[in-house]
Amino acid sequence: MPTYAHTLPKAWLRFRSGTIPCGACGIVVVEPVDNSAEKLTAVAPGKMPDGYAPPVLDLPVGLCSACNGIEQSAHGLLLAFPNIRASIGSHDIALHRLTSAMYGLDAIGVRDAATIDRLTEGQRELRRLLDALAVLGGMARWTTTARTGMFEKIADTPPSSQRWGHVSEDLRQEIRSAVAGLLARRVERPRLILAPSEDGSPTGCMLCGVEGVEALREDVPNVWTLMSADPAAIGGHPAPDTIDGVVCSRCDRAIDAAHGVGQSAMTLSVRDFLGLPTHLRSLEHISLIGWAVMPKGTPPNAKPWEHADLSDIRHSVNALLGYRPLVSA
Repeated sequence: MPTYAHTLPKAWLRFRSGTIPCGACGIVVVEPVDNSAEKLTAVAPGKMPDGYAPPVLDLPVGLCSACNGIEQSAHGLLLAFPNIRASIGSHDIALHRLTSAMYGLDAIGVRDAATIDRLTEGQRELRRLLDALAVLGGMARWTTTARTGMFEKIADTPPSSQRWGHVSEDLRQEIRSAVAGLLARRVERPRLILAPSEDGSPTGCMLCGVEGVEALREDVPNVWTLMSADPAAIGGHPAPDTIDGVVCSRCDRAIDAAHGVGQSAMTLSVRDFLGLPTHLRSLEHISLIGWAVMPKGTPPNAKPWEHADLSDIRHSVNALLGYRPLVSA
């Protein structure tokens, strides 16, 4: 069994004294004099004798000014879109993932502000960026390359001769393909996806009644969801049997948030449709009727909740908001 007790290096073997690697792009940077550099930590593989801890390698890594700027931009985006951080759970994990995704862009030369703004301008765009590039961008980090070597060889990892010079062409191509897909979504026009029915007749979302939802091609499978409901729970008369149908993506999210189909889910759907701020409670005592329990022959809606009179809600909330009117029917 190999032992490392007296051979573990304390510094990178291929870096001049006083310098360390940028943990992202891999170029040489000056080591902070205050010992504030982060550490690349690696634990020796293999089983140790009872009572012995495995050897641990701790080597300092930093960030060049360009990579530090990217990390700060990612931090700013998480502050601007707190729901992204909340959905991931940990701020540190969210920052690592978003920074990695943005490193992926930088690694293939996507640095112009206009393109980056298009890919990060909203919560939906950020989620897509994370899904497409968080893993690939993480693979592009220099520290990832260093970790892929044998434990004894990690400290012998050379710096990159230029920013991202260590990234393989295969990985670059994977990142390019992912970015191309993200940009294609920016120019693709959504199309109207009608609610499906067994006999092909016009139908709508069981709750909001909308007949069709605009969606991009890859989102089509998630537009409509099969659902069953107790008629009384969605504002209809009590009945022994449930009713079956489909719900749109907005109402499906509301059902998930409310943990069931009923008044709470419909209220959440209306709030989302109207863009009602969460601090306003104007819908707490409103009774809503789902489209599926409207009189037979009621046509589906061109817009969500068109079968319900929301005018009083709009007027009362607009009076409170003043400067920010809700969507109109």
